[in-house]
Amino acid sequence: MSENLTADMSGILNDLAAEFKTAEVFNSWTPPIGDYTALITDFKSGISTSEAKGKMAWWRLEMRLLDAGNPELDQKDFSLGFFSRNLGFPKAAMSVLAGRRVDDIHQLPVIFEASKGAIVKLNVVMSSNKKNKNITITELVEAAPAAAPATA
Repeated sequence: MSENLTADMSGILNDLAAEFKTAEVFNSWTPPIGDYTALITDFKSGISTSEAKGKMAWWRLEMRLLDAGNPELDQKDFSLGFFSRNLGFPKAAMSVLAGRRVDDIHQLPVIFEASKGAIVKLNVVMSSNKKNKNITITELVEAAPAAAPATA
């Protein structure tokens, strides 16, 4: 590397150092195709902006597989993410977690946040494009310990 490039790179790295310390580590692993039981361990949300799609809300449930019979998968963490460009997936998930159909999008973060600690059944299938997996929450097995009923 040339001296100027090294100095430029060093300057850029210095500018990014604080942000890098707090950056999240994304977990792109997903369970193999099949049915699973999982614990919802956390909920995160935010807004992303891109030139192609503009502003887009996102929501992410952090999950942990509960499969004592399969030590390779048991306690393995993964993320289940949703984007506002396709609202059917998060609406279906929040409706299962609430135990009823929920049509108010403002309840989404409330229901997802209250679901930390809940145990759910999941179904993992190959998407129609054969490139990604779709993960669907199919059943609420056990509500989160402090979960309060959501309002309509």
